[in-house]
Parts: sequence; C-alpha cells; structure tokens
Amino acid sequence: MSQLDGQPGMYMRLIWVFACTLFFVGAVLLYVPFYPGMPLNALDPSWALGMSYVTDNALSIGRDVVFTFGPLSNVYTQFYSANYDAAYVLIALYVVLSFFVGVYSLFFYRMQALPMLFGGLVILLFGFPKDAFLMLIPVLTTLGLISAELDGEGVSKKKLALFLFCVPVIGVLPIVKLSFVAICAFCIFINFVVLVYKSNYVLAVLSAVIPFFVCILAWVGFGQGIDGFVGYFINSLPIVTGYTEAMNTYNGLIFPIIFMVGALVLLWGLWKNRSVGGLFAFAIIVVCSAYLFLTFKAGFVRDDGHAMMSGLALIMAALVTGPFMQASKRLGTIVVPFLAGGIVLGANTTMDPMQLLSQAFSRLNSAVSGISTRIADPTKFEREYKEILVRLSESAKLPRLAGTTDIYSHGQTILLASGSKWNPRPVFQSYSAYTPALLRMNADHLKGESAPDNLVFAIEPIDGRLPTLEDGLSWPFIFTMYAPASMVDNRVVLLRESDRLPILTPIGDVSARMEEAFQIPTFDGQVYITLSIRPNVLGRIISTLFKPSYLIARVKFSDGQTNEYRIISGMTQTPFLISPLVESSRDFMSLYAGADLLDGKRVVEVMVRPQKGLGLGWRQDFEVKFYGFETERKSHVLQLLGLSLPSRTVEPQPGQCTGVIDRINGALAKPETAYVKEVLSVQGWNTVSTDGFPEKTETVILLTSGSDVLEAEAVIYERPDLADHFKVPSMARAGYSAVIDVRGLSGHYKLGLGLRQNGKLIRCPQFSNEVEIRNQVASQ
Repeated sequence: MSQLDGQPGMYMRLIWVFACTLFFVGAVLLYVPFYPGMPLNALDPSWALGMSYVTDNALSIGRDVVFTFGPLSNVYTQFYSANYDAAYVLIALYVVLSFFVGVYSLFFYRMQALPMLFGGLVILLFGFPKDAFLMLIPVLTTLGLISAELDGEGVSKKKLALFLFCVPVIGVLPIVKLSFVAICAFCIFINFVVLVYKSNYVLAVLSAVIPFFVCILAWVGFGQGIDGFVGYFINSLPIVTGYTEAMNTYNGLIFPIIFMVGALVLLWGLWKNRSVGGLFAFAIIVVCSAYLFLTFKAGFVRDDGHAMMSGLALIMAALVTGPFMQASKRLGTIVVPFLAGGIVLGANTTMDPMQLLSQAFSRLNSAVSGISTRIADPTKFEREYKEILVRLSESAKLPRLAGTTDIYSHGQTILLASGSKWNPRPVFQSYSAYTPALLRMNADHLKGESAPDNLVFAIEPIDGRLPTLEDGLSWPFIFTMYAPASMVDNRVVLLRESDRLPILTPIGDVSARMEEAFQIPTFDGQVYITLSIRPNVLGRIISTLFKPSYLIARVKFSDGQTNEYRIISGMTQTPFLISPLVESSRDFMSLYAGADLLDGKRVVEVMVRPQKGLGLGWRQDFEVKFYGFETERKSHVLQLLGLSLPSRTVEPQPGQCTGVIDRINGALAKPETAYVKEVLSVQGWNTVSTDGFPEKTETVILLTSGSDVLEAEAVIYERPDLADHFKVPSMARAGYSAVIDVRGLSGHYKLGLGLRQNGKLIRCPQFSNEVEIRNQVASQ
C-alpha cells in the first residue's frame, strides 16, 4: 500500500479523489435500488416479495410472520415496495454512505489512495454478495475509533463526526436481516469498552443508546407495532440457530481450509506487527475475528456459491486492517489473506475480465435508468410491478380464491399475482420450518380462528430432502380440515371444510441405532413417525465452529425398491408421514381417496446414517415412535385425479411411440407383476417422437387379457422437465396420468400404452407390463 506523507501534490490529490469516487460509486451502484427488483416466480424472489407484502400490509413480523428478515428487508433484496419504495432508496443510500465513511475514516488522514482504489474495484466487480460488506460496517466503527490513536489525534472533532454518522446504521442492520444482530451487538460492546477506556463516557453511552433507539424508530416507522419488537428477535431466533444443520451442503474442505489459513495469518499479523497499543490491537483482533468467523459460517455452511462472500470478507478485512500494522512488516501479512480470499472468490465466480466489466456496466446502466425513470416517470415502477403480476397470473393459471389463502411450500409470487388475499403461516416457506418450535407455530396457525380459508399445496422439497418433512406436522391438520377442490398444474387447491382436530393414534415405538434398519408397522391408513436424533457434545462443537454432517434416511418400499433422502434432525422430532411415502403433489391428493391408492409406495423399513466420514457428531442411539392416522375418504378426489372406466375396444394397430411407464400405483414400474385392487394408477410420458407432442393426440392405457382389449383414458400431466430436457416446449404435454376403476375386473392383464390421433388408435408395441388385479368378482 502507498502512504503519502506530508503535503501531497495536486497529482496525488487527484488520485485520492478518483479512488474515493470509484469506491463510493461502486457501492452506490451495488446497494441502492434505483431500479428496484420486480416479481419473479422462483424460491428466493418469492420470499423477497412476501416480506415486501408483509411490510406494506402491516402484518406483524415476529408474530404473524417469523423469518430472518425484518421490515427493512427491501434494503437487502432491493425489491419494489408499493408503500415504501422511496424510503428504502434513502435508507440504502444512508447505509452506503456509512460504509464509505467508515472506510474513508481509516485512510483520509494520510490520503492512502491505493486501498480505496482497490476496495472500489472489488466492490464494483465482485460486490454482489451483500453480507460481506454490510457486516463490515459495524466493524468499521470500531476501527475508526481506534485509528484516532494511529493518527495521534485522540478523538478529534472530525473523527467524532465520522463515528457518529456511522453509529445509527448499527441499529438499522438488525431489522434488515436478523443474522446481522450478532456482529452489531458485539461491535456496540467493543465500542463502549474502547470509549470508556479513553474516558469518553458520554460518547460511550451514546454509542450504545443511539443504535437501540434508531432500531425502534425504524421499526415503528415501517408500520410495525412496538409490542412485536421483542418477538421479532425471540421468535425468529430458531431460524438462525437451526440454519447450520438444516441448510448446510458439503463440497469438501479445501476452500474452508484456505480461508482459515488466510484469516489466521491476518490475525497473527495484526498482533505481531501492530502499530497501536496492545489493548487497541486486541480490540481490533477481537472484532475482526468475529467478522471473519461469521462470514466464514455464512459462506461455507451452504457451500453452493455462498463461499464467494467469505472470500470477499477476507479480502476486505485485510484491506481495512492494513493501517494498524507497521508499514515495513505489513506486506507479507496482507498478501496471504488477499491470495486466500482471491482463491476462494475465484472458485465461486467468474474471473473473466470482460464478463466482470460487462456486469459492472450493466449495474451502472440499471442505476442510471432507474434514476432517470424516477425523475421522468415516477409511476413507471408501480405500473411495471402490476403488469408483471398480471403476466405471472396468466402463466400460472392459479384462480383468485374467495376468503384468505396460504400457499405451500413456497410460491408466494404466484399466489399474490392471482389476486388472492394471502394469509401466511408464520414460517411462510416450508423449508425454513426446521425446528420443532417452528413446525408447531405453522401447525397452530391452521387451528386458530385466523386460519386461512384455502390452501394451495405443492410438494417442493429442497436439497434432496424427504418430501414429507417440510411442514410435516401440519399434514394431519390439512387432511382433516381441508379438502381438494382442483389441481392446477402441480398444485392442489384445497378448501377448508372442518374445524375438527386430527387424531394421531400411537401404534408402537422402538429403540434404533445409526446405520441399522428398523421396521415400519403395518397400518391400513397413514403411518407417521418421530425420531429423537440428537448431536453429541462433539457434534455441538462442530456445528458451532463449522457445520455438522447431514443425515441420510434410506427407505425400503414393499416391492423391495430403496431410495435415499436427506433428513433434518429437528424436523424429525415432530410427527411426519413415512408411509405411504408421498413424493409429488399428485401423491398428496391421492391420499384423500385412500392410502391404498399408494400401496406401491408403502414403506416397510428405514435406516438412518450420517454423511459418510463425518458421523462422529451424532448420538448413535435414538427412539422412534409410530402413529397411525386415518382420514375420511373423499370420493370426488378420484374424479379430480381423472378417474376413468375401462371399456372394450378392438385390437389397435401397431404404431410408433416414444415414452415410458414410470409408476404403477405409486411404485416404480418394474418387470415383475404388479398387484392392484379397485384402482389402477399409471404415470409416465408418451408421444410419437421426441420432436414434440402433436396436436389432437391422446395417450390411452391398454389392458389386455387373452383376446380382450380394454382401453382407459389418461389425462395430460404437465412435465416441464421433458420440455427442458428435449428443448421442445410441447413435450411438456407428453406427460400422462391415469386413475382407472378396476373394481369390475379380476385376473392377469398386460398393461400397455396407446396413442389416439385424429380418432385412430394405435398400440405402442414396446410396453407390456404385467398386472394382477385382485378383486372378488365373477369371471366374465
């Protein structure tokens, strides 16, 4: 780093001004939503839109909604807000100014242009992961206080002004994102201690009090009741504390180790080569350690690109702590963390200079466009927001429902686009309800007077999770209190019809061990279980410092087929459905017609194991409890599923087909004979060729016994995965599903497929599965 002592010339001043301008402009382009984000039908945009809706409509955050974001979430998400758009822009601008002022306060005394220039380039090119920069702001307040010692000024008026300008942002950040509260609270404490040590008692009190009052003022100013303030921090805490196990992914240890090496070298250098007194050096090391640890956890727990923020944090930490090391010794200490951070960063994002410049110019263009739009056409964003919702509503085809509605497991965007009045459960995206307390909050929401009149339900597990885990405790309530009215694409629309509470009947319990299978008891209806899996002492330490190994459940079906799914220990401590195993929205709706419709997906055995090689953190023994649940059969559900009666037909002509029979009564189709009774369910895809699904074409199910040929109708079951795989949009319509009433049949049949085109029926010759229908009927 360059250090310009004495009176710098005009040339050096220009470099300093240019570096500061680049830094400031880069931060403004990145963090100020001049052109706000608009609705998008995807997982993260759905919660971002949901939180914006919650704030705009004054729902109580911490009571009505429990999430890791507060009423200022739009400062982070940069989403458009119908009520607070201009306010979010101003707050984001203040946050950016605080960030800039915090860094500026470290270098302005000697006009060190190089770190400002380098920091500006890092922000402009790589700064999209906001957490690394937002979490740095509280740290900068502490560094700014201590830098007064470096400059030999004590707390000068200029330093005092810069410090006081940044202090209020410490109160803003916790209600932007709850996970910021740890670094904010820690830095408030360190600032207080440093100022008391300097005998500046008034400023010490102000440094602690101002953030608290700013936090409350912003909370109330954005429509939240003061009575919900404490609830936001307490009720949302399980989401933060449960995050490590629930959301972790594992991609190896090489980059976490590289990060730790860089961080340890930096912290060692701050102590060994310190240019301030021992107490102040210790304070710097403490706050930097906290910052690096929190960004390490944030980046490497979910190792799917989040590690980019860890790399950026390491680079920025080395950058802002440089002035606190002796100039003659700092180079080696700073180079190592810079390289380590660069390696982590480069492994998680593009390093192509042209692409990075293109992204920077794109942000510049968006900001300029947003500023000009706000001046020339202030209502454009409101119109664009409404137009996008209309388009999303048309594409999703979800009807506007009377009364209030909630949507599972996510998809808030399409619900709000439909015009239905949203009545969210507290943890409104099911993958985040990963502790018993959170699961109970959501289940209790269905029992109260404020329960939604309608539900829109889809099976949408993340990270390969067991599908029935997500809001699994709520399923018996849904089955008892709500009934299907229709199915829109892969979503079941349910209407409330009862206030009766579900009854789960204990049907046994067993003691189990890791990597040893336990049996699922036989029960005619649905079987729910709980698992008392807990980490041991080592596991708690590992989880605190890094992340635990995740758990795998291997389930064995009655036909011998096995599948593996990820499970979350907290989600298994309340009852969840294990048999028959539901893996799709159609499976879920089928249970309303009776569990026997999914007989092929009966689970007979389960084995739980930790991720290979990292299982030392779990207790080996755990208890399993079983519960039986029966729900009233809804006969109309068979009609919703497309129930058809088989009819005799002439032998079809052979023809050309391409497709597959995926499942028979919920089980994977296999060469062995499938045994069914009363209802035959078949799913898969079928078409003439993979060039597309022709118009006026229908898939039919063929049952052949001797010379008798029966045909039954199949309905189109949208398969967007086929369209993506074959790159042909019409292939989405090649999916089919059939539910056939076979109560009038008995005996051995060959199950096949046919296609009806323009009234002509052809047989697909490659399909000939064996089916045994076991009904007590007289031979025809």
